[in-house]
Amino acid sequence: MPRSTDQRLRLLQDAAKLLGHQELATRLNVPQSLVDDWMRGVGTISDSGLLKLSEILQEWAKGPKRN
Repeated sequence: MPRSTDQRLRLLQDAAKLLGHQELATRLNVPQSLVDDWMRGVGTISDSGLLKLSEILQEWAKGPKRN
């Protein structure tokens, strides 16, 4: 797997841990099955999806502090 694909997958995995698969799919405006496919390495998130993911993570980071 190319390094850029590994990095995208890692970002998705981290976001899914923080938000959950369903919430992540909702915020990305894609079916949960697509997020699940990406997590299994079936296809990769697009550049525009990756940009949206970075915005989602920035919003999450600005939210209330979590323990």
